Amino acid sequence: MELQPLPWDSQFLGYSVARISGVSNLPALAQVRRRMTEQGVRLACWAGHTLQPELAACFVVSQLELRASLSDPAAPDSASGAQSALRLFDTYGTADADLTLLAQQAGWGSRFRIDPCFAPEVCENMYRIWLDRSCRREIADQVLLAKLGAVVAGMTTVRFSKPVARIGLVSVTPQLQGHGIGRQMLLHVLRAASRAGCTDVAVVTQMQNMAAVRLYQSAGFRPFEMLHWYHIRAQEQPA
Repeated sequence: MELQPLPWDSQFLGYSVARISGVSNLPALAQVRRRMTEQGVRLACWAGHTLQPELAACFVVSQLELRASLSDPAAPDSASGAQSALRLFDTYGTADADLTLLAQQAGWGSRFRIDPCFAPEVCENMYRIWLDRSCRREIADQVLLAKLGAVVAGMTTVRFSKPVARIGLVSVTPQLQGHGIGRQMLLHVLRAASRAGCTDVAVVTQMQNMAAVRLYQSAGFRPFEMLHWYHIRAQEQPA
């Protein structure tokens, strides 16, 4: 078992964070925490393909990665109503307040939001930084903004890494959900990824977010991999 330091996470949270690697199953929780204490690690993250009952005392969330193959055509567009009036823009530079709210909304189901040991503002600040870095093209190649007239309807970010493009943030304005806006944005990303020479597009969501899973499936995404993420703390206390 190795504890790999996570510099960005540690700087952001203000204490030492590491990812556990080198094992398919973790040893006893007491042993893990002893190693963490020895190396000064306050929070350790581990992802496995199977749930471990012996870690029941720790926070765990199941994340599903879905992928769309660009060799398989997605379901055809059937734009109507709100969809037909939707306009899509690639944004760059500084994120405004509307875009920031959408990015923070995208994090509502993340492991950093639903872990009760993190204060709500931790996730909000994390997703604000994620958006800012995406708009500066540090961690994304496109920040797609959807508008209905002057109303911001949704946004998504994507990195056109080859061969698999990766979608980061996906968010639709709450009062406009259920009108096909998210699907239209995803289909736009699939077309852009194909033009960029990618063979697949991947996206990750929490298993309990079935609305997101259904959205991705409607655009041709299929389940690819399930990982169970654990947050192990040297001492259980709020972050």
